Amino acid sequence: MNELDALWELHRHDMEIKKIEQRLKRLPLRKELKGLKKEIEREIESLKRNKSKLDRFKKTLRKVEMEYKTHEMQIKDLEKKLYSGEVTSVKELEQLEKKLKHIKNIEGREEDETLELVELIENLEKEIKQQKRQIIQKKELFNQKKQEYRDTLEQLNDELFDLEYKREELLENMEKRLKKMYDEVKMNRDGIAMAEIQDGKCSICRMALPIMIINEVKKKEKIIRCENCGRLLYWSD
Repeated sequence: MNELDALWELHRHDMEIKKIEQRLKRLPLRKELKGLKKEIEREIESLKRNKSKLDRFKKTLRKVEMEYKTHEMQIKDLEKKLYSGEVTSVKELEQLEKKLKHIKNIEGREEDETLELVELIENLEKEIKQQKRQIIQKKELFNQKKQEYRDTLEQLNDELFDLEYKREELLENMEKRLKKMYDEVKMNRDGIAMAEIQDGKCSICRMALPIMIINEVKKKEKIIRCENCGRLLYWSD
């Protein structure tokens, strides 16, 4: 392998390494996992709020039901007094009727409140049940995506390791002056040290190259740079 071919092989490995490193940084699954995690956290918080609300409704319902029973007993006692003949005073009878009417009105409101609370509790229990199902489904999806992410990560890291190992092997067989020149160009040219000649142009900066330069590069006898971007030119056979 001549010097130019060796440099091109090194360049190819560097480009593959760069691609994998970019893929590792921009893995779509990473963003998707973050989004799913936030969704699950929001669902759990919403579920907690609904459970707390349900507890409040149930406590209120128990309280209303107890008050309803108390008023129901009071109504029975008042009706017994009214219709038993024990009370004969007209004034006292009027007071009893007035009190009975008042308690019955309260009891009526309690019945309405009870029905409303029962409906709220039923609807909230349905919503909580649905939320639990959604959380389970999203957690299953999250675990599935997490495993996919780990598998992809492992695969890319394995590929990266192999490429870096081969790159080191190439460098071991390369003269220091070539390595130094390559590294300098790479450092000053956005990590891309070499450019292939395509359609008579530099594949990176797209500058048209003189035919004489192209012919010289084809010979692979010496290293020639692009006059525009300064990268090392290469011709693929």
